[in-house]
Amino acid sequence: MKIRNILYGFVAVSAALGFSACQDDIDAPRSAYEVPQATIKANATIMEVKEAFWKDETPYCVEIPARSDGEHYIIAGRVISSDYDGNVFKCIYLRDETGVMPISINAYNLWLTCRIGQEVVVDLTGMYIGRYAGLMQLGYPKWKASANTYEPTFMAQSFFENHIQLNGLPEPSKVEPVLIESLGDLNANSGLNNGEFLRKWQGQLVRLNNVHFKNADGKTTLCAEYHSSGESQPLVDAEGNEINVRTSGYSSFYNTVLPQGSGDVVALLGYYYSSSKTSPWQLVLISEDGLMNFGSPTLPSGTSEKPWTVDEAIEKQRNGETPSGWVEGFIVGTVAPEVETITSADQIQWGANATLQNTVVIGATPETKDLNACLVMSLPQSSKMRQYVALATHPENLGKKLAVLGTLDKYMGAYGLSGVSGEPADFRLEGVTVPDTPEQPDEPTGIPDGNGTQASPYSPAQMLSMGAPASAQANVYVKGYIVGFIPDKSISEAKFELPATSKTNIVISSTPDGNSSTTVVPVQLPNGAIRTALNLQDNPGNFGKIVTLCGSYEKYFGVAGLKSVTSYTFEDGTGPDVPDTPDIPAGATLFSETFASGQGAFTIDNITLGTGMSYVWNFDDRYSCMKASAFVGGSNHAAEARLISPEINLSGVSGAVLTFDQACKFFGSLDNCVKSAACEISTDGGSTWTALTVPGQTQYDSWTFVSSGNVDLSAYVGKTVKIAFHYQSTSSTAGTWEVKNVLVTSK
Repeated sequence: MKIRNILYGFVAVSAALGFSACQDDIDAPRSAYEVPQATIKANATIMEVKEAFWKDETPYCVEIPARSDGEHYIIAGRVISSDYDGNVFKCIYLRDETGVMPISINAYNLWLTCRIGQEVVVDLTGMYIGRYAGLMQLGYPKWKASANTYEPTFMAQSFFENHIQLNGLPEPSKVEPVLIESLGDLNANSGLNNGEFLRKWQGQLVRLNNVHFKNADGKTTLCAEYHSSGESQPLVDAEGNEINVRTSGYSSFYNTVLPQGSGDVVALLGYYYSSSKTSPWQLVLISEDGLMNFGSPTLPSGTSEKPWTVDEAIEKQRNGETPSGWVEGFIVGTVAPEVETITSADQIQWGANATLQNTVVIGATPETKDLNACLVMSLPQSSKMRQYVALATHPENLGKKLAVLGTLDKYMGAYGLSGVSGEPADFRLEGVTVPDTPEQPDEPTGIPDGNGTQASPYSPAQMLSMGAPASAQANVYVKGYIVGFIPDKSISEAKFELPATSKTNIVISSTPDGNSSTTVVPVQLPNGAIRTALNLQDNPGNFGKIVTLCGSYEKYFGVAGLKSVTSYTFEDGTGPDVPDTPDIPAGATLFSETFASGQGAFTIDNITLGTGMSYVWNFDDRYSCMKASAFVGGSNHAAEARLISPEINLSGVSGAVLTFDQACKFFGSLDNCVKSAACEISTDGGSTWTALTVPGQTQYDSWTFVSSGNVDLSAYVGKTVKIAFHYQSTSSTAGTWEVKNVLVTSK
């Protein structure tokens, strides 16, 4: 990073090396400048102070008292800002290892005393803290009539100086920007009440790599008008997310022409909330030197041009990070047959002698055989990636570099990559050119894909591409050709010929010529009428027939399979007369979503958003729930949005029950709560909705989660439904609704 010396240099001591003449009786010259040493020490971090005095509303301003033990609040941090070039106005930004504290001071040339890298110790007791336009800062209270409250603005310079002590000389090398890999995180956390996120990022010195100015045309400048209040220029990252770069007409570089192409930017991350703005986040350049490398940007890790290494990908997963991007490693093996959850290196077939084609393992080096230095990923059914990468068919790939696009996440219990598409554009294999045009099949495409319902069953190829679910899914339909059976314990031993030697299972394929263990779905035949009617040993005439089956979609023989079959129907009308309506036992789980780690498969329909709002429903990771609110900027807003489940199949059950946990706060009355926080059901894909009676909806002003009670869905048996949590608010009532642990069971 290019640093301007005038900003980051030490206090000038050119005349401080000594005085000559004048004092004949002095043996040695005295220093004209003594290194400052603070006499007070920090007893709190910046983040502890921000958390202690944080309020979601804005504006507000409060005096900082003494601590509960009688001691003053004292913080220490290094200056990360400079007003030398005039774009940072009457303030300094102080940072310690936990966060940043902006300090608003009614003075110019603060850089002369508080230079970048200077450690400053601040006695906070008796000072004032609050939020100005959403930004938390130290300042001095000023009455804001329109809000009927105080807000923190500029404190007198003498007031500031009475509360601080400098400690040591500036050390600019200790001031480094924090990398923001995607602006999407900022845009998703821009609301006034995202306290934890705002406290962490407001005022931070940040770096954005591989970004470009939207309006860069070789003529447009950062700010068009000299001595104006300023102008914003949108900056765009590689994913298309935007943030404004705010530049004052009083800055020394206001008329700098926007650099063209992509580059890197270092700036302070400001925050100014206004209902008329798309996003309150903005960048404030300290100097023109913050615009760097345009034409030759620093490419972020995880891109196609600069994939994560295996070690980097594993480190991110250890830290709980699950970003999407490219990763590159060396092909070292395949998951062994019948393995469902990887717990040891013995469950990997290291080397080129692979049995199955459905996975690949990449390591940090071509010789890696340490499971904790490897990533496991799937080779999707019928994909180009499986065709060209699988060691079972291409043992020569052992040791080759493989780069793949996916999501860093556990796979089969090991460090891995999920969401792998297998498309040619999403992987690269060393020394191999993969055509991006699909190969035309010689035969008809076979069984079409569906949605798993009786009217539209899954195809076997579709189930294999989706993989086995994390938990069993009851009442799922699949349609395919009966092409064989598994005589022993491994799907790799599947037989695609008669006579059959097992009655306990069959395998089905999307095409009549499916004769590979990697292209079939194993089907468990439960003892009784189903096994008697379908097994190939007693019914060789079933070989090659198309059958629609209903059962439990779960892992079987280590792959996506169907167990506990409850009904079947042959397409040609032959076979025993067995009802095709399954008999699901009472208490079976038909659908569940806890919201423990996100919104899951639920979708959000924002019908109406209030002024300044970008969402109503959002995931609250602190309490592992979905939360809806239209209280923004200290005001209630009229808003309406639904949180909508995926389709839930209620066929084959005699009854069904919905339960969920909820907390309702600030609704004013139970009647308001019932109207504003309604549970609804749709039988036409969400075109129309009907309110459900929630027997446990008795609280309207408590953060305590309570059960909804049993919401009876028996009237909808035999149908495919969606469940919605319908939030509505007005300018007078905008409560907060929290929902988790959604469960639909049979009865």
